[in-house]
Amino acid sequence: MRGGWFRTLLTVTAFFSLTQWSPAPLVYTPGEGWSYESPSDEGGAEWKRTRAKDQLDVARQAFEAQDWKLSIRAARRVVSAWPISDYAAEALSLRARSEMSRGRYERAFKVYQYLIDDHPKSDLYQEALMGQYEIARAFLNGRKVRMWGSIPVLPSMNKTVEYFEAIIKNGPFSSVASDCQLSIGEAYENKKEFDLAADAYATALDRYYDRREVEAEARFRLGMALSNQAMSAEFDQTVTQRAIKAFNDFTALFPNDPRVPEANAQVESLRVERARGAYI
Repeated sequence: MRGGWFRTLLTVTAFFSLTQWSPAPLVYTPGEGWSYESPSDEGGAEWKRTRAKDQLDVARQAFEAQDWKLSIRAARRVVSAWPISDYAAEALSLRARSEMSRGRYERAFKVYQYLIDDHPKSDLYQEALMGQYEIARAFLNGRKVRMWGSIPVLPSMNKTVEYFEAIIKNGPFSSVASDCQLSIGEAYENKKEFDLAADAYATALDRYYDRREVEAEARFRLGMALSNQAMSAEFDQTVTQRAIKAFNDFTALFPNDPRVPEANAQVESLRVERARGAYI
């Protein structure tokens, strides 16, 4: 009990020390929460304008000058002061790209989502979707999640799956939707959750059955996920048989695919395991 009281006192003391150390360091943004910005980020009031177009010009010029902090601040003011203006969508796009340039990918994803939700007919919709896709791919490739938008922690495949699912929802018929569904399976494989990976690949087969290249990729990956599931857990005849069927379907439908020898080797290995399991 005494230890808990002492930790609470330290937390409160640290908070008030931080607020005294720098004036107004904590900024709250709706939908994003609290973040720290140093007093030097303010840059005085000379960057503020009384018209949306002029304020957007400040954001544009700051972006071109790679002054990401000012670009974010000016773009955020466009959206907060003139949310339904013709300049709000571009301001959101500028802010998202600036956030990415600062390495704040999670915030950039959210800002792109604001653009998609609030300006669905904007010419920048597709750009926002591709921006989100770039961010999700970065996390799939191991980019670290940042706690409170600043402190890097371990990579998160849960966050990766969440992002790819959001992109599919935003653009179910977009050019990247099928790759997003396959990438969900890859993220689950990275977590060693092969059953969920297999489900993701099966969904890709059902959803994009009319795209032959996607079908080939999904069928092969489905076989690999099921094979890994069969090998990583207690022997399961059902999963093993599903894996064999997935590989056989793949080789029958895509006989000229360069991965056919690997698929055949997997089938032989699974048959050996199946035979061995029958005597256990």
